[in-house]
Amino acid sequence: MKQLLLDIVPSPPPTLVNFVPGRNAELLQTLDNILAGSERERFIYLWGGAGCGKSHLLQAIAGIHMRNKVNTAYFACDANTSFAAGSEADCVTVDDVDRLNAKAQIGLFNLYNHIRDEAHALLLVSGTVAPAQLDLPSLMATLDALDSYSLVSQRKVTVPLVRELLRAAS
Repeated sequence: MKQLLLDIVPSPPPTLVNFVPGRNAELLQTLDNILAGSERERFIYLWGGAGCGKSHLLQAIAGIHMRNKVNTAYFACDANTSFAAGSEADCVTVDDVDRLNAKAQIGLFNLYNHIRDEAHALLLVSGTVAPAQLDLPSLMATLDALDSYSLVSQRKVTVPLVRELLRAAS
């Protein structure tokens, strides 16, 4: 009996070179410009259906930063994703943001504020719908509750206050 060898090789890792941009040439150019330091934008939200390349691009950007020894955090979201590890990263990629529960949405919102205030990190986020179509009622309800709780308790909004509110609500 003769045994046949199958020429099976693992898929190459996601890179910007092996990404097929289709109608996303402008996005790819923006990402290239960010990497080259000629683009000032630090917050990017990618959206589209399954298989359009969002995860590929986030993993490619994270991979480039890791190879360049940049502190990088990649989050493949589920309902219980915690963003504590992202607060010290210089490149944060958050994949499938639409899978986050209310508590995780608050965590991402806090991370966004931290990155915005520190003015140094890159934040790339992906989801299935355009920003105008995001369904964030639980986040808005939680933010309203946090605002009221902060006023009633006469305390500034801080992470410990958010935790206190979330514990009281559950």
